[in-house]
Amino acid sequence: MILDKPGIDSSELAGLNTNAYEDWFDKWALRQDPSPRATFETYSANLAIAIYCLPACLALDESIRRDWVDMLGMYLETQSITFSVYNLSPLGPNFQSKYRPLAYYNQLPDNQRNSGNNRNSFYSGHTASATTATFFMTKVYIDYHPDLGWGKYLLYGAASVPPLFMGYLRVRALDHFPSDIAAGFIVGALCGVLDPELHRIKNRNLSLAAISTPNGGTGLSVKWGQ
Repeated sequence: MILDKPGIDSSELAGLNTNAYEDWFDKWALRQDPSPRATFETYSANLAIAIYCLPACLALDESIRRDWVDMLGMYLETQSITFSVYNLSPLGPNFQSKYRPLAYYNQLPDNQRNSGNNRNSFYSGHTASATTATFFMTKVYIDYHPDLGWGKYLLYGAASVPPLFMGYLRVRALDHFPSDIAAGFIVGALCGVLDPELHRIKNRNLSLAAISTPNGGTGLSVKWGQ
């Protein structure tokens, strides 16, 4: 559904106003040299693969390596949640049709600008998945080493660097505005931290189940306590 959005016709392209973004945060996405965009696109694609694989480094820690199968399963689950938020939630491009910066650059040929994919600027899925990877890695490491104290904030700061650099490349590739990057970063950070945290709940009295009633009703049942 995201990739099959209708193309942007010539009248739409002609009506795009590069002055529509005058705020300091987003306007520089429309003030770039578009000629190297393909190079930055390639850089971001290659960096994405490297970042998504970063949590494999957790296996270097002996205490985490003992639980490696569980960690791998939880990482795949966390990325699946991030993917689902992007594809299925109202936050993602299935419910948004924000033009990518690429569509605004009349220096580029129309066959690059009029793709329906250029309606998918909000939000940056690459940045969300990259942030999920680095924050998941950091969260798991900190949980196995609770004696880090304030050092854990330095680790989260370091974990922010790769996805933010990814976001920079996506802006330079004319795929997103900085606000799209910020939204993707927030989504990825929440998924990367909250999913491992939820797995730490040890209360055996918490249960979740699907229910149905004889009259055709359906829903979820959550039980807490005895």
